Amino acid sequence: VTRSGSDGKLSAVTNGRGARGEWPQKQALQVAMIGSSILGAYEMPSEKTWPEILKKNFNLPLHIDNYAVGYMKYGTALEILESIKNQNLHYDIIVIQLAADRLV
Repeated sequence: VTRSGSDGKLSAVTNGRGARGEWPQKQALQVAMIGSSILGAYEMPSEKTWPEILKKNFNLPLHIDNYAVGYMKYGTALEILESIKNQNLHYDIIVIQLAADRLV
């Protein structure tokens, strides 16, 4: 699924897992990234987000699913983790980024 940005110029590809990113490759190290707009960078094309830059700089097969949501709250992060569990998805690494200024 391709989603256009609010300006109609940017787009992001979401895969069958519901994450921003290409469909996963079975041989790659599987990484899930859950976080706020810092991680999502919805104003940027996918190839300029830091998960994609990280992927390009590793010298190994790496697949990153980006589950970022603007203004992510703890409850939303837990819902995403529950969804991953319910879909029986396997990740070798799960990174969770929540901004400290969102603490209430």
